Amino acid sequence: MYGRGTWEEIVGRAPAKYTKREEIVLATKLFAPMHEGPGGSGLSRKAVMEQIDASLKRLNVDYADLYQIHRFDPDTPVEETMEALHDVVKAGKARYLGASSMWA
Repeated sequence: MYGRGTWEEIVGRAPAKYTKREEIVLATKLFAPMHEGPGGSGLSRKAVMEQIDASLKRLNVDYADLYQIHRFDPDTPVEETMEALHDVVKAGKARYLGASSMWA
């Protein structure tokens, strides 16, 4: 999400150049604004689904080892976020989920 995805594009080029995908643990996160409008930020179902696909495309991979929510989203019910994240794992787009930079 830093640089609106620029860092993911840079990181996404590294495995092909330096190693194999199976030999790295790749983590990414979502929350911060990536673009204006619905799905561009936060933890709504629309944002979770849109942003995992965008991250995977920028990273040039089929899945992330760890997909983290970076902040709490007071505008989205926690149940909505958790169900969307569960669906991301069930779809094989992430292996594990995490959370950072927020209170429990």
